[in-house]
Amino acid sequence: MPLAGTHGLPAGAVHAPAVGVVLAATPSDAPVFANAVKEVAHQLGQHVLLIRTGRFPEVLDLVTIEAALIGSADVISLRDLIFFRHSNSSLWLVSERSGPTISLSDCGLRIEQSPPFADQEERAAGLCRAAAEIVRLSRPSGRA
Repeated sequence: MPLAGTHGLPAGAVHAPAVGVVLAATPSDAPVFANAVKEVAHQLGQHVLLIRTGRFPEVLDLVTIEAALIGSADVISLRDLIFFRHSNSSLWLVSERSGPTISLSDCGLRIEQSPPFADQEERAAGLCRAAAEIVRLSRPSGRA
């Protein structure tokens, strides 16, 4: 459902209270909306994902994600995450460097300490699958 009021996030943000997630997207680079991500997570007690698409997602601009996750004591902020599509079709957010990963499913988000890949070859394959999917979904209807 649309988020009632933007709360400082981009217009069109979506709230999925059943899984505890607010999802927003913007072509703007950081730091635009960076403060709002953590503030909305704190205000609503929900995880927030801000997808930074650029103007040409995965064609010219790397799609990155900022996450504000509700932890036991505070909001945990993760930046520079990228989509990873596992060979088993599961969807993940992984760090451009090292660090925790996030599993995305119809049940919500789950932070994992271990990555969903065994080596750099598997990592590259999953990043390529995700990028290809983003390009395919970003094309105007009717174009192959």
